[in-house]
Parts: sequence; C-alpha cells; structure tokens
Amino acid sequence: MHQLTLEQFRSGAETGALLSVTIRALGSKFRIVAETRGGDATLITKREKAPREFANPIKAFSLLKELGIQEYRVDAHDWRPEEAVLARRSRPDRAEALRSSHEAYVRMKLERALADPRPAIAHSDVMAEVDAIIEATERKPARAA
Repeated sequence: MHQLTLEQFRSGAETGALLSVTIRALGSKFRIVAETRGGDATLITKREKAPREFANPIKAFSLLKELGIQEYRVDAHDWRPEEAVLARRSRPDRAEALRSSHEAYVRMKLERALADPRPAIAHSDVMAEVDAIIEATERKPARAA
C-alpha cells in the first residue's frame, strides 16, 4: 500500500488521480484510504510518516470536504469503539507546558497591572458609572425597524 502526505493527497484530488476514497475504521480510529491507478494509498502524517488517524470520523469528513472530495465510502467493518476508552493517552508533558505558559501569562498581566502608573479607581465608582450607562441606554426609545 502506498503512502500519501496531505499535500500529495490534495494534489491527487485536484488532478483526478484518486479513483475512490474510503474512510476505514481500524479499532477505535479512522484512516483515509484512496484507490489510485497504482493501487491503494493511505493518508499519512508529514512528520512521523505514519497513517493519519482520526478519533472522530467527522474530522475526516471535514478534511475530505476541505480537499473538495464530496463522495467517499465509510467502511466501519473493523470499528471497535470500546477500544477508545482503553487507548486514551495522557499528555502530561503538554499539560505541564500549557500550565506553565498560562502561569507566565497571568504573572505578566499582573505585573503589568501593578506597574500601571494611572491612579486606581474605586470599585463603587466603576459600578456607578456602569449603572449610569445602563440606565441611559434603557431610557432611550427603541428604534423602529
């Protein structure tokens, strides 16, 4: 079976080199496979060169629509949704990176706010101003449509 990157798959779709396309279930995931004149070809990831897998078939549908492919088959013969629970993978490295990034962002915002030279405004003054704006808006006559 041949392997096609997204760019190659897109090019094949645009030139008519893809004879048919199938979204094929394998366990709890879905893969996109195309029939070409040279045989079957699987859509692969650019970096890992591994079959591109979709946990949600709607993502595969969306990708095919983006590529201009309107007709395709869905082969759910080997679909095993119960495997999805077992296959859940944790990304503690990514979670930690996001957490650190968020903490740095909040720290930066707090430091910027504390360094602001403008005088502080009392909460009650801000709320009185907001109430006045709301009241003025409610008093305006409604425009005729």
